Amino acid sequence: FSEESVVRAVADCDIPVISSVGHETDTMLIDYAADQRAPTPTAAAEMAVPSRDELKRQLQKDALRLDNALHKFIDKLFGDLSGLARGLVNPQTTLMNMAQRLDGNVERLAQAMRTFFDRTTSRLPEVRPPKDLVQAKEHRLSVTLQPLKHALEKMTENRSSRLATAGQLLESYSFKSVLNRGFVLVRDATGKPVVSAAQARAGHAVALTFKDGEKTAIIEKEPSSSKQETLF
Repeated sequence: FSEESVVRAVADCDIPVISSVGHETDTMLIDYAADQRAPTPTAAAEMAVPSRDELKRQLQKDALRLDNALHKFIDKLFGDLSGLARGLVNPQTTLMNMAQRLDGNVERLAQAMRTFFDRTTSRLPEVRPPKDLVQAKEHRLSVTLQPLKHALEKMTENRSSRLATAGQLLESYSFKSVLNRGFVLVRDATGKPVVSAAQARAGHAVALTFKDGEKTAIIEKEPSSSKQETLF
């Protein structure tokens, strides 16, 4: 029972093992590897297969202990519940207190509304009618806008006068006033003014602008000096 193979087999066994060599004073290595040690094989048999009466007594004993533990647990729960109940406020008392507070708030609100309406009513004679307020605002606005209106009219007159003067000056600088005196504006085919004889090449068309309309002309060659006759 002290061989290594036996000890290892007992240690690796999945089934519980009871060692009972038969000599109580002897100790083997198997005793340390087994799940339980018995002094004799008979004692091992009693451990493995207990008697019916013993199991019944053990079962009754365990049932009694479980019953006692359950009663103690229930008593503790009742005790805790009673303690919590003593800390709770009676719902009816809470509702009554809330109802009293609501009645007080309603009464204070009604009193505040009466006071507000009384003060407002007493101040009504002091309030001016809307029509008077509008008329007063219109008068103040008219007085305020009067200088601005005069300044705007003056500025408009000045601008109109300056515009008329500028128009007259522009008209005097216009070539149309020169046309009224018998002059003619000569322009080439591109519309550019012809201001010198060198620009008026023979055979080219020019536009002649008179005071009352336009005409088209062809530039001719200059007459030869040898063909000119002198009249006496």
